[in-house]
Amino acid sequence: MDDLFASGPPDVVFPALERFFSEIEQTCLLHIERSKTEVFTWSGELPAGTPEGFPRAGTVIDQEFCPGFLCYGIPVGTPAYVRHQLSIKVQEVAREVEQIVKVLDQEGQSIWTIARSSTAMKLDYHLSLCYPTDMEVAAKEMDNLLWLKLEKSAGFSIPRVDEGRGLECCPNPPVGRWQGRSYQELMVRTPVRLGGMGLRSSVETSLAAFIGGVEQALPHFTGEGGVCQQLRQVLGNMQNSASRWRDMLASG
Repeated sequence: MDDLFASGPPDVVFPALERFFSEIEQTCLLHIERSKTEVFTWSGELPAGTPEGFPRAGTVIDQEFCPGFLCYGIPVGTPAYVRHQLSIKVQEVAREVEQIVKVLDQEGQSIWTIARSSTAMKLDYHLSLCYPTDMEVAAKEMDNLLWLKLEKSAGFSIPRVDEGRGLECCPNPPVGRWQGRSYQELMVRTPVRLGGMGLRSSVETSLAAFIGGVEQALPHFTGEGGVCQQLRQVLGNMQNSASRWRDMLASG
């Protein structure tokens, strides 16, 4: 492991880190790169007693320092920091898409195969671990990228709403989130086994994916054998399936 996270009061964490650094140097001949040992605080200010050479965790956005850090690829910090990092992730995917389309050009089937089997999953990890409110813009951008690949593979523009071209079909069913959307988009989002194209929308998946991520993680926190009993006041007993979410939702 080369990514370690220590959390707690500064007067406890910093001495513990110094002992750890000293011991691994003696035992393993490893030297700490202090400039990579970032210190995260919600205020963005280094606490008193911070060892020399430790930088603040975060980044400058529009000339303002926003605290945050990446925890195994997932941005944690202020909403501005998280959304900035998610935007960078989508930009990486955009460059990939541009390269794929450029290399394959007229190979529509190949473009579509990569879209379905690879590109469409690039944001799945983040969808389950980032708040849907933070994911909103990035998810929309991802949906637009996937639609671009779909159109490139088809070889023509596919309407998502009524564009006045005479080829759209907007059935406007009595379901709020489907209002104004074309029949073509609804069919693209429908599973293949039901006659659709099986291309999921990141925007539509975000909320369910996040709830699924919470459901997988929190039962391990409290209850018998839980790894973080300190959260019991907030979470209650997450292993009690009958009232698993009740205490957490009531806690605010």
